[in-house]
Amino acid sequence: MALLNYIRLNIDPTKDENDVWKWVVPLCERVLAGTIRLPLAYSELPLKHAVRERLLTAEFEKVLAEFSLTICGTPREVEEIVIDGVKYAYVDFEE
Repeated sequence: MALLNYIRLNIDPTKDENDVWKWVVPLCERVLAGTIRLPLAYSELPLKHAVRERLLTAEFEKVLAEFSLTICGTPREVEEIVIDGVKYAYVDFEE
């Protein structure tokens, strides 16, 4: 919902050079409606090129990144644990 609200308040649909309204808004609406199967594969995320080329504002990238992590089932934090000199990782996934 945060991403959708950000888009509605900050991105003018008539001046949307990166097609945010075309690709991201429908995805947000499908996630909120529960009509899309999650987790979504990273390869299916929109705006990868715009993010890679830094064509988006830092503020929008932050909100988009949080949304993308959540719908892809990517862990937000990884804690490294060392037991007897062997590294392990404790990963807390958001459900």
